[in-house]
Amino acid sequence: MKTSVSKKKNSNLKFGTIEVAVIALLTTVIGLVMGFVISNKSLKKPQGEPLSNNLQNFINTYEYILENYYENLDEEKLLETGLEAMINSLDKYSEYYSKEEMENLSI
Repeated sequence: MKTSVSKKKNSNLKFGTIEVAVIALLTTVIGLVMGFVISNKSLKKPQGEPLSNNLQNFINTYEYILENYYENLDEEKLLETGLEAMINSLDKYSEYYSKEEMENLSI
């Protein structure tokens, strides 16, 4: 009667301090580079690309009002009112909520 004995290979990999440091450094560098590339491509316009005429007109009007209105204005309130008007004008289903209103919504 023969008994088969299987030999186990020692598959425990052991890394030294230098190897671990190099792997951690490479992982960090690759992650930072990938994050930078992805965020610049997907979230930002390329530098030098002009804004649309309508958006530039909105910004110019906002700045003109802030500089020339006879009373002091709350800049946040002015901008929020402009955003609210834009969103509420889209259709009967679109509605703007302020930060406070969003916090009060229960989901």
